[in-house]
Amino acid sequence: MPLTRHFLGWDEPVAAAVRRYLLPAAPRGPVRGADTLVVAPTRQAGRRLREALARFCAQHDSALLGLRVVPPSFFVQPDDLPLPLASPSLMDALWAELLLAVEPADYPGFFGPTARPERTFAWALETGALIRRLRAELAEAGCRIADVPRRGGAALEEPERWRDLSRLETLYLQRLERAGRADPCVEEIRRAAAPAVPEGVRRVVLACVPDPPPLVVEAWERLAQRLALEALIHAPPELEAAFDAWGRPRREHWESARLDIPDPEADLICAAGPEEQSREVLRLLAEEQGRFGPADVAVGVPDRAVLPDLELRLAQHGLPAFDPADRPLGEHPLARLVAAFAALARDRSYAALSALLRQPDALECFCAAAAAAPLDLLTELDEFQNQHLPLTIDDLAARAAAPPPPDARRREFGRLQAVVRLVLEQLERFAAAPAPGAGLREFLQTIYAARSCNLREPADAEFRAAAEALDECLRELDEAAALMPGRLGKPDALSLLLRQTAVRPLPRERAGARIDLEGWLELPWNDAPFLIVTGMNEGSVPESRPADVFLPDALRGRIGLRDDAARFARDAYLTAACLASRRAGGRVCFIAGRFTREGDPLRPSRLLLRCGDEELPARAARFFRPLEAERALPAATVSFRLRSRPPPDLPEAATRPTRVSVTALRDYLACPFRFYLKQVLGMKTLDDAKSGPDVLDFGLLVHSALRRLAEDRRCRACADPRRLAEFLARQADRWIEARYGAAPALPVRVAREAARERLAAAAAVQARLAEQGWEIVRAEHKREWELAGLTLVGKIDRLDRHRETGALRIIDYKTSDAAETPAAAHLAPAREETPEFARVTAGGRPRRWIDLQLPAYRWMCAAEAPPGAAIELAYFNLPKAVTETALEVWEDFDEPLLRSAAACAQTVAERIRGGVFWPPAPRVEHDDFEPLYFTTPERAFEPPSLP
Repeated sequence: MPLTRHFLGWDEPVAAAVRRYLLPAAPRGPVRGADTLVVAPTRQAGRRLREALARFCAQHDSALLGLRVVPPSFFVQPDDLPLPLASPSLMDALWAELLLAVEPADYPGFFGPTARPERTFAWALETGALIRRLRAELAEAGCRIADVPRRGGAALEEPERWRDLSRLETLYLQRLERAGRADPCVEEIRRAAAPAVPEGVRRVVLACVPDPPPLVVEAWERLAQRLALEALIHAPPELEAAFDAWGRPRREHWESARLDIPDPEADLICAAGPEEQSREVLRLLAEEQGRFGPADVAVGVPDRAVLPDLELRLAQHGLPAFDPADRPLGEHPLARLVAAFAALARDRSYAALSALLRQPDALECFCAAAAAAPLDLLTELDEFQNQHLPLTIDDLAARAAAPPPPDARRREFGRLQAVVRLVLEQLERFAAAPAPGAGLREFLQTIYAARSCNLREPADAEFRAAAEALDECLRELDEAAALMPGRLGKPDALSLLLRQTAVRPLPRERAGARIDLEGWLELPWNDAPFLIVTGMNEGSVPESRPADVFLPDALRGRIGLRDDAARFARDAYLTAACLASRRAGGRVCFIAGRFTREGDPLRPSRLLLRCGDEELPARAARFFRPLEAERALPAATVSFRLRSRPPPDLPEAATRPTRVSVTALRDYLACPFRFYLKQVLGMKTLDDAKSGPDVLDFGLLVHSALRRLAEDRRCRACADPRRLAEFLARQADRWIEARYGAAPALPVRVAREAARERLAAAAAVQARLAEQGWEIVRAEHKREWELAGLTLVGKIDRLDRHRETGALRIIDYKTSDAAETPAAAHLAPAREETPEFARVTAGGRPRRWIDLQLPAYRWMCAAEAPPGAAIELAYFNLPKAVTETALEVWEDFDEPLLRSAAACAQTVAERIRGGVFWPPAPRVEHDDFEPLYFTTPERAFEPPSLP
């Protein structure tokens, strides 16, 4: 039967025009359409067409019965096969197995004559997926790999590569046949040779399908021999020569067609980047709000890089937007949970455990089972990682059950231990499961045992869709494992699963959106009168494929695939149709970006320059002239200040500390408010991204070894540096093993070697001190000092006494990278804003107290020295440059300095007890709280209001 073309005009949107063709008059009674099969170009187009037909029937108290709307792929979908179709999982698994089995030297055209790829399952999976995508694309033209050399002719490059690919394809198809499965690409080509339609269909309507795959056109050609096919074209009859028999735009017409834009001065817009494009959309919406409401607006997004900014800005202005494009299943929390568990099952790493426990659903389940609060569990997890740096979940379990390291404050990790036991149980069950899919289902059943769904809630409806898609992936996975017995281990199966979830489509839930964000091919089917198209740049419109490793543009045209010229003709036609359908009472605006988000330059779409010669200079100038300078942003301001009052659950007494460490006085002198955040509210940064011992850990390591030396009677008076160095090295090794285990990570081993070097240098200094008559009296000597109702708590690293003079020496170990003197660490030049209580004159110059540690220790130990004996203050420096290791005595520390320090400490204690924590210092060195404000603390916070 002949194929007929019908030109619908383009004075109205395509959905309305097709509806008018299918239902030209008001129906009387139900409309029966079982004998008609309608083909829409995309799934979204089909949905819009069904909506238009349903609305029209409802307006006339009628209903449409039996009409089917299908996409073009319907005509090549395999059906009634003797063998089941291979699933994507099985195909990927077989390709990976094949690529690992062949010898690259036997396929030099594909692998290269000297290439030796890293033959891992991940490499094979990725390479196999690349070949599978190539085969699927070739199938759109009814072509197999073996057909490419014949069709490609002179455009074919590297014939050896195609020969090897054809050989690999043959081996793959043989493996697939042995597995008892049919190949989708082969079956699609066969189906196109003998297409079928549902029983009772006598008429096929091609509803404005400007870009059908070539293989589908072959199927239509065969159908036209026995069925009535009607090709609808959204264009006026006078453009008959611009389309072929199937309604495809002819490139020879559209490559030179003019595109008339009614008001280019207002409707052609150039913006710098995605953010500026989004601002332009909002400006246009505001400009037209008197004519068009949200329901009258459609926003086209050919370049999806614009989407994030656009969605955010529309939502901020009360216009939630809907992106109808499917998203990958892997982006859904359910798939991320599976990916986290799969990663842990594969490598049992701490990083994978941490990622799993930070998945909200897993965290909720495990915390409920262990009777732990999520915050408490994650705090324990972070603290344990910071303290022990476990590499695996097994390291964590072993370290958590072991005694605490020497010199460490006992920290219980009961919640963490309970949860880790639960996770280990899940890993054991997964390992014992007969198939990977079954093991993952058991894990998910544990996690979601208490989960209920209300499908009226968009989030729950989406969860159900994700669960169904994941269940399909798991069934495919188990089928692949069953068809490849003993050849697909669980680690590889998990990699295969994650690849499938990364590409499996998941429909989005609309969830109250007011504006649609359409892809380029969907726009003609949106009937909104006001159309804004962002991302009108080369590569997006007209669509252009980047350099293809297998199919360059010239070869694509020769073998029957869409090439750039065909896509240009299609996009030129779609642009013209969008403009024409809105000339009466509508508006179309095009926005082209100048730069990508990364700053790479963009070119405007050449379609926007399809105009008369007389207009071209002005139109080009709109896109290539320098952009107007962006309006300078005002200085950062704070719209509201953060409240810093204590939380309700903090006891009133805790807001005015009664005990603080001597070292905390340094925090108060630096900034009273930051002292309040740290010491009163207990705020601190905490995460589990620590990769090795930090400066605090290193200091604890060195301090522990030196404390052990001070406690050993034989070492106290030892003047043999070698013996002392060996002793200190042993103590460091024991501390490392107790804290990090017998096989610590590389950063720990590096820190251990650095500690050994510094301790060896310290041993030489200590030997000289012993020779000079200095004896160690105490180590880590705890003392307290009552001051203005505040108890200052100190732990003095070491007290030495001279055998002959009785002089007492207070020593503090310093393991910072550079050596420092006690004076420089405690005193700094005075500033204009320095409070009077912190000012002091030293060496004839105005100074300020920045630390009171050693003077406070001096007060605490005053009674321990014999009458008349001197008391010295000193640093034992163990810097990175071991040649600078030395004992640094504060030589010019005298009574006036001691009295000034005591007076300063007295005032600080009074202010702490009085709740004086304001004003803050504008800035401090190493500010842990900087992320809480982007200006200064005084502008970002309200002053603390203490009870």
